[in-house]
Formats: sequence, C-alpha cells, structure tokens
Amino acid sequence: MADVQFWVAELVMAIAYIGKKGIVHRDLKPENTLLSESGHVKLCDFGTAKLMQQDSGGKDKDDEEGASSFEGTAEYVSPEVIDGSYPISPSADLWALGCMIYQCFTGVPPFRASGSEYATMQLISARDFEFPADFPAVAQDLVDKLLQLDPEKRIGHGEIDRGLGVGLWSIKSHPFFEGIDFDSLQDATPPLVIPMSEEELASRQEALMDEFGSLM
Repeated sequence: MADVQFWVAELVMAIAYIGKKGIVHRDLKPENTLLSESGHVKLCDFGTAKLMQQDSGGKDKDDEEGASSFEGTAEYVSPEVIDGSYPISPSADLWALGCMIYQCFTGVPPFRASGSEYATMQLISARDFEFPADFPAVAQDLVDKLLQLDPEKRIGHGEIDRGLGVGLWSIKSHPFFEGIDFDSLQDATPPLVIPMSEEELASRQEALMDEFGSLM
C-alpha cells in the first residue's frame, strides 16, 4: 500500500496546487496521470480544464457559459457535473480522486456499467458501488469520504485558498497518509516502478476482469 499512498499524496498536492490557481481539471483519470523520469506524479491534458472566476467578495464562481456542461470521462465524472446541481468546483476533482484511489486497489473504477456512458452515470448518481472484501479499511474510509454525492460534504471541500497556499488539510491529515511528510514530498524518493511487458499487462488485465467483473 505504500506505493499507492505516495502517489495519491502527490495527486493531492497537484489538485491543491491547481485549485490554488483557480483551475478545476475536470478530467482526472489514470490516463491523465503520468510519472516523470524521476518517478514523481505529473498531471496532463488540461484540454477540458476550467478556470474559476472570483466574485467581488473574492469567492470562486463559475462563468455562466458552460457552467454545467458535461466534460470529462464518464467513469470519473462527479454527480453534480452530471445533473448540473452545483457550480463546477475543485470538489469535482476530489470525486475523481476517490475513483482513482479505488482503482489503485481493485484495477477497475468504482462506477462502470457495460453498454453505455449513460448507464455508468446512472450508477454514479445513485452512488451504486461496492468495496471488495480485501479493500484496505483505511483506504475505504478515505474513498467513502471523497465519494459523497453532496460536494459540500466531500472531504477537502472548501479547503483550497486562492493565493494563500495549498490546502486540503483534512485529506492530508487522514490516517491513510500516516507517515507521509507533505512538506518534503517533492524531495522524497518515489517508489520503484518496474515496467510490465505487453504480455504481462494483458494477462493482469484479464485476471482483474475475471476477479472484479461482477462489480462492473
């Protein structure tokens, strides 16, 4: 679990950093999360990112154009983006983070229906997913707190201060990150990554589908 702990911690730092700049990525997923040559996490593909505006009181808000438009990948999109019930905010990226943590331990996202994106989004709106029996309890607690239908009840909501420094304090202090020093994370040595061959990757994907297909 230490490898997942480290990389998720770096994802938290990245989300906090872009949030501080007023940016919501809107398409966080494994495919848009890369490892640098040194092994640190890098976010890519900001093609659907949204720059938040601020009102006269300095609070973040949406611009009116496209405020509730669907952007992103169905398996990782937040429920408020699906139904337009809440302005686009960094909480949408926190939902995607919860989906990615789940996938780190299972190999599949928590919400995926066969047949159509619409069916997947129905699962999201109903928060219809299950944790496998061997899912680590401390990770389950964090995922459960991130995958809250109400964005204001999501752990970390409202904790990014524009221009005042990176936040997400309640996430960083969660027991899942025990032993992680966020202040020195960039200087820490990342976990060793051993690339898989195409044959090994295909075999592992097939095994994961057999094991977790009933949850999809």
